Amino acid sequence: MFSREISPKTAILIVVVVLLVAAAILWWLLVGSDTASHSQVETIPPGYNPITGKQLH
Repeated sequence: MFSREISPKTAILIVVVVLLVAAAILWWLLVGSDTASHSQVETIPPGYNPITGKQLH
């Protein structure tokens, strides 16, 4: 898949991309999952109307 020798620029680029992806995932888990809109979407039960606060059936 990769040649045995990669240039230092390529190695640095790969490391930077991996770190950015890892940081984005950690940020999403720590910050994104705690936002009101994200948690609200997960906790609305089926048939529940969040606008009126009543069950539809």
